[in-house]
Amino acid sequence: MTHHKKQLVKRYKMTSRKEGDMLPRKQERAFDEFQASARNNDVLDPNMTLLFHLAAAMAVGCYP
Repeated sequence: MTHHKKQLVKRYKMTSRKEGDMLPRKQERAFDEFQASARNNDVLDPNMTLLFHLAAAMAVGCYP
């Protein structure tokens, strides 16, 4: 195995999760930060924010 491939494998092992998880850790952290900023905003009141999240989830078929 070349040095470059070894580095890629090492990087993948550092960022990947156990088998069956959908996202590597780095992507999951980025998504969690995005979701937290969308959920905790100063523009909409908490009830309206929750309704938007539920509507978006239902629109893509991800029922809570």
